[in-house]
Amino acid sequence: MLWSLVTQEKTISYKNWLFPIIYLGKISYPLYLLHQIFIPYIRSALASLQLNNFAMFMLLFFLVLAVVIPISVLFHQFLELLLRKPNTKPQT
Repeated sequence: MLWSLVTQEKTISYKNWLFPIIYLGKISYPLYLLHQIFIPYIRSALASLQLNNFAMFMLLFFLVLAVVIPISVLFHQFLELLLRKPNTKPQT
């Protein structure tokens, strides 16, 4: 949006390269909720590895993302979008 002001564009067009960022914003709430559930389980599974703190953090970070992002996409598609559909008024 700021870039459109700088370039003085009349309309804001979302290019294909922005789609992953926009979609990540759409699944951000299930991502936020689910990462809190999976971090303790993945951390306990990695506890036997003898890694320094930084390596453990990076491994935990990428494993949590690899697990939580697909599940968040499923939550978004099958729960949020279905529950967000507008209700139709009953016929009288």
